[in-house]
Amino acid sequence: MSVILVPFDTETTGTDVENDRIVQAFLGLMGPDGHWQKAQTWLINPGVPVPEGAARVHGLSTEHLQQHGNPDVRSVLEQIRSIIVAEVYDRPDVALVIYNAQFDTTILNAELRRHGLEEIDYSRVNVIDPLVLDKRIYKFRRGSGARKLTAVAPIYGVPVEENAHDASADCLMAGRVALQQLRHEYLQGQTITRLQHYQRVWKAEQSADLEKWFRTKAPADRRDPNLVIPRDWPIIPAAAAA
Repeated sequence: MSVILVPFDTETTGTDVENDRIVQAFLGLMGPDGHWQKAQTWLINPGVPVPEGAARVHGLSTEHLQQHGNPDVRSVLEQIRSIIVAEVYDRPDVALVIYNAQFDTTILNAELRRHGLEEIDYSRVNVIDPLVLDKRIYKFRRGSGARKLTAVAPIYGVPVEENAHDASADCLMAGRVALQQLRHEYLQGQTITRLQHYQRVWKAEQSADLEKWFRTKAPADRRDPNLVIPRDWPIIPAAAAA
């Protein structure tokens, strides 16, 4: 499958896609050798405190962002949106690479709405989600943290970056994993168009399986008989995410 990869990732104040904020974002154009041809990182001062738990993950504290982040969030979002529109919209040979796409696509559109900007129309964008593909290629891998990017990358021969959880490092690993996945025998003969359909189907199946596990098989302290995990891919509709 011949496709131009544009990895995208965000670091955020938390995991609530409707209410948390983006503090770092990265977009890059990756060559077939797994190196950047173009790349840009944005550091954002979101105007709200960064919880200590989130700062421990990505290393971006409230104080650091106040000192180094761009406070003009709307301008940053406009730049990100304009690059995606220019580089990816309606291009059958180009795909955004987003590890766990549901999260980053949904929080980006929530931020765009918050700042009065037009959302990304994902019906005009190809997406490759290495997490969805990994769960399909290696369906029965078990173990706590086995699907984290830092655990998945070495399985495809991709080195783990020292600054993992930085948006640029995560994009580098995700893009390189995607390159290897697209060469995997399981995906031979696929087109990027068909892969959009299959990723939707696979994500729905994976969400249903995970939902069933949490409802019936999870340890008692994690079990939730009423849990609903969204099936939508690559983005959770705003009403469902709220």
